[in-house]
Amino acid sequence: MFVTLAQLARKIIQIDGSEVIGDADIGTMLLIMAAAMIGHAEHRPMNKSSVAAFLGLPRTTIGPKLDKLVAVGALVCEQDRYFFLEPERATHPPERDVRRWTSAVARSAAIFEGARFRGSPQ
Repeated sequence: MFVTLAQLARKIIQIDGSEVIGDADIGTMLLIMAAAMIGHAEHRPMNKSSVAAFLGLPRTTIGPKLDKLVAVGALVCEQDRYFFLEPERATHPPERDVRRWTSAVARSAAIFEGARFRGSPQ
C-alpha cells in the first residue's frame, strides 16, 4: 500500500507541467496521506487536529497541506474528516491494487518465515 501511496504522491507533484507540490514537501505529504489512510482503514477518519497529533506536527503545518492534498484529489474530505480513497474505491479497490498488495504481503511473509527458521535455534 505504501508503494501505491508513494506513486500517487509522485503523480500529484506536477499536474499539467506545473509544480503543485514541491519536492521539499513530499515527505510530509506522504506522512499525511499515510495518516489519513490509517485512520480510514481503522474506521476512525481523522480531522486536521488528529492528523497533526498522530504525526507530532503542528496543526498549522498540517492544515494547508491537507487542503492542498484535497485540492489535487489525493485525499477526500467529508464532514471535516479526511479519507485516502473516496468511499466507493475504498469499498471496492481496483483488482490490480489488491493483487499487488496481496503479493507483497505473501512475499514479505515468506521472507520472514525463511529468516525466522534460519536464524533461530530449534
